[in-house]
Amino acid sequence: MNDSDDYEPDVTTRLKFLAEQISLLFMSQSRYSSETLLIAFRFFAISASVYGRLRSVLTLPHVSYIKRLSSVFSLSGGLDESDHAQYLKHKAQLMEPHERQVILLLDEIPKPHTKVVA
Repeated sequence: MNDSDDYEPDVTTRLKFLAEQISLLFMSQSRYSSETLLIAFRFFAISASVYGRLRSVLTLPHVSYIKRLSSVFSLSGGLDESDHAQYLKHKAQLMEPHERQVILLLDEIPKPHTKVVA
């Protein structure tokens, strides 16, 4: 597959992913492309259990590796709340209407600890 081939960008991405999966089957040590790491992280962020099932079919990085890579991401980067809101407004302006839909999933929200002062 060459860059001069007339494939749609989405098809090219899929073909590259499949080619990498095939080459990973024959490697003694797995070296993942940045695209594969991004795909793996997206699946892991959606659901760790789904990611585990995908790993039984595809050659994807171990969960601990994904966690270690994603540990550098933090919302406490020195921005205050107004900066976060401004950033989100800017990102929303760049999105298509169908991309602005969000699903909020809440799971096991702990109760806040209350202190008893005597």
